[in-house]
Amino acid sequence: MIPSRGTLARRCTGCVVAVIFLMAGFICGVPTLHAQMQKSTVAPSQTPSPSGTGAAAVKKPAQAPKLAPGEKVNINTASKEKLAALPRIGPAKAQAIIAGRPYSKPEDIMKVKGIKKGTYEKIKDLITVQ
Repeated sequence: MIPSRGTLARRCTGCVVAVIFLMAGFICGVPTLHAQMQKSTVAPSQTPSPSGTGAAAVKKPAQAPKLAPGEKVNINTASKEKLAALPRIGPAKAQAIIAGRPYSKPEDIMKVKGIKKGTYEKIKDLITVQ
């Protein structure tokens, strides 16, 4: 027996709706799945070796040394690493500070490109010129 036109239309409508929902789920789910896969995968060069040593061991990035409590940094003699340990001062600004030496007073550091009053206010109690 051949199905009537109404029955066939209902069946096709149901199939179309089902396909639309599947496609919408696929379209919405793929970016999310891709993002989750990127977060959970580890680059092959970062995979630790079974013994935890060797070339494949995970390496942490080098961090600037921290200042001891109450320690002051002499901006005329300090190393690039010591200057970079100051708040808001990275390697590039530390190099610019070194290039601008000598300084006669701590406020002179504001003559360095990228170091304005806000940065100076953060570091003024941590620097000296003596």
